[in-house]
Amino acid sequence: MARRARLTPGRVDIDDLDVDMDQGQRLLYGDELFTGEVEERLGGAVVSLDSYVAGVQHGPSREWCEDGTLQSEGTAREGRPEIRDDSTPSPHSRALHVDSAEFTARAATRSRHGT
Repeated sequence: MARRARLTPGRVDIDDLDVDMDQGQRLLYGDELFTGEVEERLGGAVVSLDSYVAGVQHGPSREWCEDGTLQSEGTAREGRPEIRDDSTPSPHSRALHVDSAEFTARAATRSRHGT
């Protein structure tokens, strides 16, 4: 895969050859810890968008079906899923149902090229 230009100053494509993970499982862009949004595309459609701060997933996380239908959304805090305090999750939120092992595995999978 060829090197791609950054999409915008604060957004990169997960399949960009400059995107990688360090040994601490932090996201890098080039040789620097990345702060901004990481998107994944499938067939030209954005299928995921995650926020990172200093290489760690932190902030909103969303996934869509190829047709644009929201599949899931949640929030990460310092690399872990945020658990909502109320007992009624939003209709699209998986934040209450995603354990930290699944969350970490999903983030690691997104960091690998070709997936």
